[in-house]
Amino acid sequence: MRRPLVLVLAALSLVAPAACSRQGGSKATFCELIADVDDLFMLLQDFDATPPDELDQRFEESVAEYRSLERAAPREIKPDVAELGNVVEDILETVQQNGDDRVAIATELSDVQKRHPGAAAAAVRIIAFTDEECGIKLQGGPPDPATGLGGSTESTPTTG
Repeated sequence: MRRPLVLVLAALSLVAPAACSRQGGSKATFCELIADVDDLFMLLQDFDATPPDELDQRFEESVAEYRSLERAAPREIKPDVAELGNVVEDILETVQQNGDDRVAIATELSDVQKRHPGAAAAAVRIIAFTDEECGIKLQGGPPDPATGLGGSTESTPTTG
């Protein structure tokens, strides 16, 4: 009777660490992925001159990148990466709903920013983590929390 209980406990002890590590993410994987993910400023660059279908594709790809980054993110920054992923999803929805109406898109982008007041602070924390833990200095400096979206995630390794 005890033998099945021992086997169940042994199986759980093997599964639990794997589940926790997946949930917590991997710093190495996160550091590898972060260098290739465009920040919000880069995504919005030239939006008024970019065809709507190209914007859709840009943001669909970015949503997938942010969600991959979120899955890889270590526990301490996972909520921040999720917040930025949510912002990108809202921007994609705005672009898809408004098509060629650039004025409506600009107005809606202002509303997106208001719905995500913590996005700039989340970006600052991600930038600091990436600098300290990955050795990657994100270009352009952190976004200004007062103005919201911005800052560049083009990366260069830190030296020294």
